[in-house]
Parts: sequence; structure tokens; C-alpha cells
Amino acid sequence: MFWKERIGIRNRFLVIAMFLFQKATGASVISSNMIAHPEKGSFGVATNTVRIHRLGLTLYLLNEEYALDPNGSSVNVRSSDHFGPIPFLFRESMEYPAVIHAGGMSSTYYMPLLGMNWVCNYAVQSDRNHVDAVLQCAWAEAHELIHRLA
Repeated sequence: MFWKERIGIRNRFLVIAMFLFQKATGASVISSNMIAHPEKGSFGVATNTVRIHRLGLTLYLLNEEYALDPNGSSVNVRSSDHFGPIPFLFRESMEYPAVIHAGGMSSTYYMPLLGMNWVCNYAVQSDRNHVDAVLQCAWAEAHELIHRLA
């Protein structure tokens, strides 16, 4: 399926490079730092910096701003990201929707990434100390397990 998708040479290169790097060095680590700003926007804003790294090298860096709608569930996400250890290469900016589900313990993001539309489902676990995530597109499925450190 991956080889049939029209994702462009750049995106195909990034996917293959990340795959080969992780195959050679093992699973990468994800870190996230989220800060709430309830006084900003019409119903609050949160910022998040996500870094996927391995052996001291940044594979992916994402800076996001989430603007919560007054309905309490719709979110507008604005993000800028880059792939690889060289910050000025392979940069992107995007805007996309997300939905916070009832109870606020799970969410779904509809993210354009690597030339495809991804559906990303996040669920805070009952211990409230980690989040399980599944990210899917037509040719891939990725799993994230995020643990709270502090």
C-alpha cells in the first residue's frame, strides 16, 4: 500500500529514513511538555512540544497550539514540525481539527502528515499516568505509549 500512495518523493524519503534508522538503532523515545493557558483564546489554549528521539538525535520535533472551542470538545490545532536532526530542513506547518471525547480522557486528531491524512486516537489510562495512542493512515499504523514523569 505504501508504494502505491502518492505522497511525494520528500515524504517517501522521510518515512524510509525513519524506518531504517529505527530498524538499525531500536525503538525511539517520545517526550512531550504540555502547558495549559486557560486565560488565552475564547475557551482556553494549550501548547505542547513533542520530541521523538533516539541516541541523542531528534527524529521529529513538533510544536502545537490547541485552541479549545466553547463547546468543550472541538479543538483547532495549529502546529509546526520538522523531521530529522537539522532544524531548518524538512519543516511543515499545518492546521487541523481534533475532538475531545466525553469525560476528557480521550481524543481523536485528524492530522495531515507525510502526505496522508492520519486519524490519531489518544486515551488516558485509568491510572492517569500514561496515554496510549494509535495513529493510522492508509499505509501505516503507529503506536505510542507515553508515561508521565512528574
